Amino acid sequence: SVTYKVFETPAFDIPFRKVESLSFFFCHSGGTHSNLVICDGLGRVVGRSRGPGTNHWSMGIDECAQRVITMLHAAKRDAGIPLDTPLDSLGLTLSGCEQESSNAMLAARVREKDAACAQAVYVASDTAGSLFTGAPNGGMVLIAGTGSNSLLRTPDGHQYGCGGWGYLFGDEGGAYWIAFRAVKTVFDDMDGLRPAPHNTELVWAAVREHFRAETRADLLPYASTLFDKSHFAGLTAKLSKLAESGDAMSQHLFA
Repeated sequence: SVTYKVFETPAFDIPFRKVESLSFFFCHSGGTHSNLVICDGLGRVVGRSRGPGTNHWSMGIDECAQRVITMLHAAKRDAGIPLDTPLDSLGLTLSGCEQESSNAMLAARVREKDAACAQAVYVASDTAGSLFTGAPNGGMVLIAGTGSNSLLRTPDGHQYGCGGWGYLFGDEGGAYWIAFRAVKTVFDDMDGLRPAPHNTELVWAAVREHFRAETRADLLPYASTLFDKSHFAGLTAKLSKLAESGDAMSQHLFA
């Protein structure tokens, strides 16, 4: 059986003006990188900026809001818009923004940090942003980045989600999940707990190279004091190259 999450999409009343003069700011992010654009009322991009991940579960609401403001200011400068000129709407579709209460907290914190950011602030998940961009009349989006998520929207506006529960409860198929699976497979094989289905020599070499480790004990800090989900997930890029070159164990990790 599959458990679904149901979402409702709020609407904003923006004062009527000539469409060309409207300005919209969109931030779309995963757990590792964020991309921002400012568009005019005709959808033309007039400003851009990039930044680090903005998943508030990883860094907290305050730091997430600060990163958004930093990128917003950079995009405003790129567009030639004064920092004290509010945009008509600020749309934040960010990794981890599945909960209405925390989304409201993030929107409020962004306004607290910059009262001139925008007239309206809307926060939703990264899946919602992709879905409304690519299939505004209904469809499905599957995301597999650092983590993973899925969202279905019917033509009559009902939305259903599956996954997106973070690296401890889910994220199957995401880069962190694959990287963790690789390390766990090597550890279990060396311990004799669960023999690997294929030779792990090349995977273990990739793990050691990525974490600059010589022994398994050298990896322990990366699961505690030095833990960085994005860095851990970066191992998957090396594993994908091994899989493409024909390494059976790497291919199994992606199966």
